[in-house]
Amino acid sequence: MRGSQEEAGRLVAQVVSASGGSVYGRVRLQKMFYLLDRIGLGSELDYEYHYYGPYSAELTEQIKDAVAFGFIEETPARRASDGVPYSVFGRPTVELGESLGALDRRTSERALVRMQGESATVLELATTIDWLQTREEVPDWQRELFRRKGAKAESGRVDRALGLLRDCTSATDRAASRFRADLVHRYLGRGEQLGMAAQSRDRPEYLDDRIRAPQRLGDRGRALGQKAPGVPTRPPVRQPTCCSEPGVGISEHLTIIS
Repeated sequence: MRGSQEEAGRLVAQVVSASGGSVYGRVRLQKMFYLLDRIGLGSELDYEYHYYGPYSAELTEQIKDAVAFGFIEETPARRASDGVPYSVFGRPTVELGESLGALDRRTSERALVRMQGESATVLELATTIDWLQTREEVPDWQRELFRRKGAKAESGRVDRALGLLRDCTSATDRAASRFRADLVHRYLGRGEQLGMAAQSRDRPEYLDDRIRAPQRLGDRGRALGQKAPGVPTRPPVRQPTCCSEPGVGISEHLTIIS
């Protein structure tokens, strides 16, 4: 048991080390681990959805182990704006080798530097978007994201979160190919669903941005497919006859990969 705890604590310290030597806040560290696992870290942590998005109770214990074994230091601090307490994890004593878990060192450092360049709120949004799409498979994840996150999903933060997902999932060819394949099928399927929804409407004035965009969604899926050779794609999405302006006014929050 001690061996496994020590090994897990070392991995936490290595992530802190690869992040530039310090990580501000437990929420940030949780989200960084989640995104690393999505691109192939292989920590075998179990995640569930909590208030701030994907969360692992196991990781919380592993962070405590890392501190207890002296692999990292935890320093309490408070936000200057409102006095909310948080922890700073730093001074890792574990050397980072040629790999971080199942990821090579260069890939992991590149992804972590990208994550460190965003706020904890953007990380929260990015992991929640991924969770809604891949774990809960919510068809209208945009609407659900705004329902759960409210004002956090405003001021362009959703676009930054989507950009972060794009950059992190392209950190490795293997991970990018797998994630891109998911997007291909998701975009094509979403376009077909929106097309059927548009056909079921009797009154054209109810056609909002999402309903008028099925053709564009399908085209985007096929474009992504061309970037991922070998990924099977579905037949072209038929444009609903009730949509007089194909592809007009698609919401900016649907642009996952620019």
